[in-house]
Amino acid sequence: PETGEKCNFCRNNNSNCQIRVTIFCTYLENGKTKSCFPPGTDINVNEPEPTWKFTEKECAIGGEDLEYEATIKYEMCNYNPEAFTPIPVKNFIKFAHNRRLEAESIIEPAYWDQPIKPINKRTKTPTCTEFQIKETFKPCKQKWRGIAIEMDGNLVKERPNYCRCFLREYPRSEITPTKTEPPSGTEPPSGTEPPTKTEPPTEE
Repeated sequence: PETGEKCNFCRNNNSNCQIRVTIFCTYLENGKTKSCFPPGTDINVNEPEPTWKFTEKECAIGGEDLEYEATIKYEMCNYNPEAFTPIPVKNFIKFAHNRRLEAESIIEPAYWDQPIKPINKRTKTPTCTEFQIKETFKPCKQKWRGIAIEMDGNLVKERPNYCRCFLREYPRSEITPTKTEPPSGTEPPSGTEPPTKTEPPTEE
């Protein structure tokens, strides 16, 4: 897999449909390309491991201005011998600076709902369509980023011909409280003994 790649390969047994959706997300840090996703994490996780970790103090001291330029690429691939025809209402890509991914987060490339050609029979490679955007991530100001892609439609053949594949990722940052040191002078002076408990005298 490429740096910053998350994909979901879906098979529908009823229609014998095979399609794949992929999200590529990378950002630049000190001139180096890094993945938006922690290594070894599963797909479609509601509470993923954080990509960035900062303390409240780090964010307060210059962290508010910290930002990363990110590149996000969405890809849909058709592995079938028939063309794939999207259902426009359900076939979408989304991005939001939060985790809600509501209707206003839908991105609408002009060609996104065009049919995707069948697999190349000679080379056995799928036919794919993709779209790329640029975003600025500010991990101290925005803890969540939502990215989603859904490939939803029908193969050009008799029913059953329905296909669907979905992928959603949440590159997030974790801001932890700054540890505070106990104030000086609160510990007892060295060499002092703790007070002893005295028992009342017994009567004879």
